[in-house]
Amino acid sequence: MDAPAAEPSVGALLKTLVGESGVLVRQELTLARAEMTVKAKTVAVSASMVLVGAGVGLAALLGVGAAAIVALGQVIPLWAACLVVSAIWTVLAAVLVASGLARLRTVDPLPQQTIASLKEVAKLPSAAGDIWPREDTP
Repeated sequence: MDAPAAEPSVGALLKTLVGESGVLVRQELTLARAEMTVKAKTVAVSASMVLVGAGVGLAALLGVGAAAIVALGQVIPLWAACLVVSAIWTVLAAVLVASGLARLRTVDPLPQQTIASLKEVAKLPSAAGDIWPREDTP
């Protein structure tokens, strides 16, 4: 005959609870770290787009802009040619910066998966409540 399985002691249950709680916390921290890494990469790429857009705008104004000003200066007064070319490159730079900023606004800085997971964990009954009855219950 098989002997009936002995139920684990309260100490053993608490030891298991502490061990599993530690594992749960480590897993939540790993999830939060992974989620924040993805968000940080998105922010870095978007910020890079903004900086590249500004740099392209400046380079265009300096290089191609100078050539366009000289060419357009053959048809209209040189001061008017400067204004026209500068306006064109300013619009291009503004479009690039605006698109990068729009992408930055779509990034949610909070680790939503971790928050949802922690809310689920908070719904679980506590181990102490399962072992000992509450004092306010008859």
